[in-house]
Amino acid sequence: MTQSILHEADRGRSDPDDGHADRLVWLAEMSASIVHEISQPLAAIAIDTAASQRWLDRETPDIDRALATMARVAASSDRARRLIDSVRALAEKVALEKSPVDVNEMVDEALALVRHEAEDRHVALQPVLASDLPPVHGNRTQLQQVVVNLVRNGLQATPLAPDRNSAVVVRTSRRGADRLLLAVEDVGVGVAPEKLGRLFSPFYTTKPHGLGVGLSICRSIVVAHGGELRAVRNAGPGMTFEVTIPAAAAA
Repeated sequence: MTQSILHEADRGRSDPDDGHADRLVWLAEMSASIVHEISQPLAAIAIDTAASQRWLDRETPDIDRALATMARVAASSDRARRLIDSVRALAEKVALEKSPVDVNEMVDEALALVRHEAEDRHVALQPVLASDLPPVHGNRTQLQQVVVNLVRNGLQATPLAPDRNSAVVVRTSRRGADRLLLAVEDVGVGVAPEKLGRLFSPFYTTKPHGLGVGLSICRSIVVAHGGELRAVRNAGPGMTFEVTIPAAAAA
């Protein structure tokens, strides 16, 4: 399905009179985003289901551990549902279900979702979270998706080097009187200055096997929350992606 939409979108963009091109590009972004994001909870469901079966297959079944793993299955299933709902809301441009969100808690939850991937790549995850931050008024699942995408982007940009002390740093802080800053900093390969302006364009990617939808989706979510997302080249290696978003009192 995604490849078909991509084909139609490319064809539409080649014809300046085709008014459906932008909508097709958007649909392709949404389709690719669902496939990409839903793979994580589905993989967790498969792993935990198998683990639960092993606990039950023992000569003396370990009911408590089986129940604990099945609770994780339920949590992963709920996350998959919420991801689909949030992407559908963006695709249909319906009103987001918003509530007060503790940004630091949301960041901790997002980092837990990518911790195994970070360990596999020998990259440390370093949260540097300011205390006493006001909440933001937003959709928790979508904001969490932004953090997951930005951290995953940093992990994938970091060269595989088990003997190197690599890290992706996630910082939260105040930005002025009524906004919060969430920054994700990596020590990856970075982006050439002339390419910075294209990073958030649909289907633009610096990765050889990427669809280039992650950063575009992030920007769409941040803008829908009244915020801004920008990319900054580090003085040293890597990039920093900065999200500024209104605090709840100013939302």
